[in-house]
Amino acid sequence: MAGRLILNGVYGSVKGKKFIINEGDTVLVGRSRGCDILLEGSAGIEETEDHASKHFQTISRRHLKITYHSDVKVELEDLSANGTMLDGEKIEKIYLADITTESHTILLGSREKFLLEWQPY
Repeated sequence: MAGRLILNGVYGSVKGKKFIINEGDTVLVGRSRGCDILLEGSAGIEETEDHASKHFQTISRRHLKITYHSDVKVELEDLSANGTMLDGEKIEKIYLADITTESHTILLGSREKFLLEWQPY
């Protein structure tokens, strides 16, 4: 089966944003301009700027690396100081072999939340 990964922003500054990751791609997620998926400030957060800014500071410049090896192997690696959660569990490095049948929730820092899904072509 051939497909692609869809990283849907569900909460925080990423809410409503959609990122596509193709097989063979490695993407970096974080605050650095050198990241493939750049998380920028508090846009879209319905709170005071000061409160949102404190949450955003929990995102590292290079926070998460996602490597889409194949439909049976997706690698997630936490590069941050503040942690990455996958389905409620803190990770360092993990391989997902069920991506074609299961969606996964990813939380970066204290509030940037994504849903990682596989989509066939």
